[in-house]
Amino acid sequence: MLYFTPPVKIARPVIAAGQLGQMVTPNQGNRVVDGARWIFDNGRFSTKGWTPERYFDALEKHAGTPGCVFAVVPDVVADAAGTNRLWAKWDRGLRRHGYPIGYVIQDGATSIPRWCDAIFVGGSDAFKLGPEARALVALAKRHGKWVHMGRVNSFKRLAYAAEIGCDSADGTFLVFHPTHNMERLNGWLERLAATRTEGK
Repeated sequence: MLYFTPPVKIARPVIAAGQLGQMVTPNQGNRVVDGARWIFDNGRFSTKGWTPERYFDALEKHAGTPGCVFAVVPDVVADAAGTNRLWAKWDRGLRRHGYPIGYVIQDGATSIPRWCDAIFVGGSDAFKLGPEARALVALAKRHGKWVHMGRVNSFKRLAYAAEIGCDSADGTFLVFHPTHNMERLNGWLERLAATRTEGK
């Protein structure tokens, strides 16, 4: 399980070593850490003042930077129909910029696009932890797609993401009390690795 985080100072050496991944958003001024595996989150959920121009400017800024796992097509939180409308509008633009593209599954989703490279498990907690999301994760894995879960800021949620088959997760956990929470995150990842080894 790879955990993606904003590149707070304490995390940068760990990101460079490949033990964590880096989250990039349109509002970040930070460059991608050398050697990082990274995802481009569209920032539409949490960023005030989001605009298509800012989004595409950031895509262009980072285009060609090695290590991108996927870039997230704009979505609508907890609204699969709204997300699908944006997907139809934006997915080809990301592809033209050379990015692997990620589709966000939201409340009401019943399928995934065949031509996406990854799925991002979003939506309400009820959806994210429910049978519909679990089934779509299984479908994505059968088709060889990368699966990622957003807003994972506890060991319980991290373990659940791993249990249903996610390859990665993200969170803003390290933004708050970075030194203390880096120790906690390392503990979570070690505990998760041990649990998965014991289960084999």
